[in-house]
Amino acid sequence: MSLEINYGNIGRTYFLEQVMRAELESILSKLRRPNASKLTVWIENENPIQSAGPTQYRCTFRLKTPRSEHTVQKKGANFYRNFRSAKKALEKKVRRQPTRANSVEAKKMLIGGTPNGF
Repeated sequence: MSLEINYGNIGRTYFLEQVMRAELESILSKLRRPNASKLTVWIENENPIQSAGPTQYRCTFRLKTPRSEHTVQKKGANFYRNFRSAKKALEKKVRRQPTRANSVEAKKMLIGGTPNGF
């Protein structure tokens, strides 16, 4: 599994990196072929304190697997809430991803057969 974290204008700290890696372990454990996957995380402060208006954080996840690509993006004022919300949304997409056995059974049902072949 390739994990890439782009900190943008947030700034990299040891604590932030450790928290993010610990949170991302749950996604990595749910993948069928984790070695052939790439997870990229972008973190950015779209509206820094120096500019007018409230602080706005954006967290984007992109997961590339051999058969699909999933992208999730969350924005808001609370950085950790956005990160966890994006992580949960990505986990939900990974959970919904059909397995090979399920897709074969679905094709058989479309053709008119039954999943058991009877």
